[in-house]
Amino acid sequence: MICQPNIKDPVQGCHQYLQQVQEGKEKYCIVIDDLQSTEEWDLIRPTFESTEKQNSDNNIAIIIITNEEDVAIHCATEKKLVWNVKGLEVDNAIKLFDQVWLLATNSRWQQDQEEAERRHRNEQIRGILLQKCGGLPKVICVVAESWERVRNIKIRDNLVSKLEANAPHSTRRLGAMFTWLDSYFRNCPDSLKPCIFYLSIFPLNHTIRRRRLVRRWIAEGYFRNNKERTAEENGDMSFSKLVNLSMIQAPGTEVNYDGMPLCQVNGFLREYIISRLTEENLVFALEDHCRMDTQHTGRHLAIDNSWDRDRNVFESIDLSLLRSLTVFGKWESFIISNKMKLLRVLDLEDVSSGVRNRDVEQMVKQLPRLKFLSLRRCKEVTRVPDSLGHLKQLQTLDTRETSVTELPKSPS
Repeated sequence: MICQPNIKDPVQGCHQYLQQVQEGKEKYCIVIDDLQSTEEWDLIRPTFESTEKQNSDNNIAIIIITNEEDVAIHCATEKKLVWNVKGLEVDNAIKLFDQVWLLATNSRWQQDQEEAERRHRNEQIRGILLQKCGGLPKVICVVAESWERVRNIKIRDNLVSKLEANAPHSTRRLGAMFTWLDSYFRNCPDSLKPCIFYLSIFPLNHTIRRRRLVRRWIAEGYFRNNKERTAEENGDMSFSKLVNLSMIQAPGTEVNYDGMPLCQVNGFLREYIISRLTEENLVFALEDHCRMDTQHTGRHLAIDNSWDRDRNVFESIDLSLLRSLTVFGKWESFIISNKMKLLRVLDLEDVSSGVRNRDVEQMVKQLPRLKFLSLRRCKEVTRVPDSLGHLKQLQTLDTRETSVTELPKSPS
């Protein structure tokens, strides 16, 4: 009723409707979606409170949907009524996608006359899209409605950019989703925004250790010790805030949010972040077959497992302002360069092979400002050089799951 376009004030319209119905004979559920602040709730709450006083039989339930836990706690009469909803699991996401797709296209997902190859292709595309939707029902619905616009998407394509490219022909639901996204990020605290952009370093659906992420943030200078808390405690608080904002979620079926040791970046929110990175000039990636004439610049470089390790391309990049380097897949010795004088973070935890003792020696020699060095799982590394002690700013050294048995003594 209150979604009708001729009603200018849905809250007042709902209030008037509830006053007209006969008291106590019917039950009503009011859903308020996308509440963004406690101030918004304080403005509309009196309208519903007056209705509740008139209705002594408690026949009215109010459900509030918000992206922020603090807002939910403020609105709830009891904290136990606050529920952090996970993204849809794969089976339910597929079911929702297919239902909306069926309504939007007036066809069936699997028609008898459809060729097997085409059906298989469509199912592959659906799989890619659902990875990028992050389990968010509103996003799944929009993408399913926009099937004709995204049916040729590839895993490397950015879903948000593809949807935005069709903005002149967008549906009302697509326009509302982008309004929600822009508001969502605009209202994020400024102190969290560097951490949010930083998340795009990691690939889609990649599992990240919480401690690794927090220690990297500290090395970047995002958090420091203060009178109330240590840098690590401040980093943990910001991590929890990103969980509360649904930016970070537990991987797989894990549901323990409080002490979450592992996490993933929400797939769709990651797509949105990446679509904005060209504006911020912060993070860039080497993927597939990058060309030398491609614009590569930024403070944080991620080398993807798919990159063909073209040395000429790498040496054409301006690395003078680089602050962090994260490598996924095979290591090549040319990746360390004396141009990286400002590098603070070198993270090789996801390197599959190739890092040897002589590479570590070059890292220590050429990267004097390192604050974070992770060699975790680099099993071919058997020792770290004595010169490691000369890295005066080093805060974190991770040699777990390597072949290193002894660390050098710090220089006196």
